[in-house]
Amino acid sequence: MPIVQHVYCSAIISKKMCDALTSYVLSISAVKGGIDEFVVYLVTGGGNPGSGMELYNFFKARPERTTIYNMSS
Repeated sequence: MPIVQHVYCSAIISKKMCDALTSYVLSISAVKGGIDEFVVYLVTGGGNPGSGMELYNFFKARPERTTIYNMSS
């Protein structure tokens, strides 16, 4: 059975938020290991497009399958 890690993140997309989320994902991967998929629930009121692209590229480069749900309007 695949191991799925659910992550809820509610913050304006900024460099600080990007650093915190990527650090969290990396730490969870290191501690738990063997994660097959991340499901990210993202609640944001917008923010910095550059940081958004950084997050996109980070998750795109990860070996785990990643699904991100936009929970904002």
